[in-house]
Parts: sequence; structure tokens; C-alpha cells
Amino acid sequence: MGTTTNNGWPYPESTDYVADGATAIENLADAIDADIKYATFTTSVDQGGGAASSTVYFQYQQVDEWVFCQARIQMTGSGVGNNPIRVDVPVGIDQTVSALGTGRILDAGTRYDTVQVFAYDINTVEFVLTEKNTTQPYGQDPNMALAAGDEIWFQIAYRRDL
Repeated sequence: MGTTTNNGWPYPESTDYVADGATAIENLADAIDADIKYATFTTSVDQGGGAASSTVYFQYQQVDEWVFCQARIQMTGSGVGNNPIRVDVPVGIDQTVSALGTGRILDAGTRYDTVQVFAYDINTVEFVLTEKNTTQPYGQDPNMALAAGDEIWFQIAYRRDL
């Protein structure tokens, strides 16, 4: 069995026995799966106190010191308006970074597509609106109160806390 240069994945060489081929391919598949799979996480939402929610999906992958996340959260309870919307993340955030990615908030049928996601503390991100409209100020925490059926979507990448 040989191994790849960059990742050390095992592969069958031309001199390996044909009878062991299936096992060799299975070992290769297992090694690749272990390296590139996304882990799942169940998160929580805070908006002026705990706001009941359901994690539709939250997938993340850690590559060296970098963490990549994508999530969709559906509210099952209510938050408190005029409070920041915060969501927990699975791996601590390096506190020297701030902007991590973008998101979307669906509030009572109104979709806010330009939402910036910032680090709030080592284990939490916060959402800030980056579009101007008549009801939500630009560059501010969303002032709507999350309610059952509302959704939060986001994709972020950040350096983990070392």
C-alpha cells in the first residue's frame, strides 16, 4: 500500500494483490471521509434572553486552525426586539478577528439578505444589518423580534482560538 504525499491517504499499488483490492479501496474511502467530512452541531439562539429554536442544519469543518460553518436555524419561540441576535458556534473564535461571513434573516415573511456576521465572544457570533431600508437601520443590530417560523441562515469562516 502506498500513501498520498499531501494527506497520507492509502491507495493500492500496482504490485498489491488483486484479492486485497476491495479492502484497499475501502481504506482509501475511509481516510478521505475522515478528512473532508463536515461535523454537525446543535446551536442555540439568544435575543434578549434564550430564544427557542431548532437547528435545521449546522455543518462545520475544521482545517488546521480554520473553521468553516454553514447553518440554517428555525425559530420555535420568540426573542425580544431591539436586542442583538446571537448564535453559538462549535469551535472557539480567535478574538483578533471580527467579520466572519454573511447571513440572511427571514422575519415574518420579510427577507434580509445582507446581514454581516461578526464575532461577539469566543463562542458566539452576532448579526448586523448591512442594507438600508425603512424599518431597519444600516449597520445596526436587527431591531425585529424573532418569532416562531422565522429563520436565520449563515456561512462563516474564522480562525479558531488557539
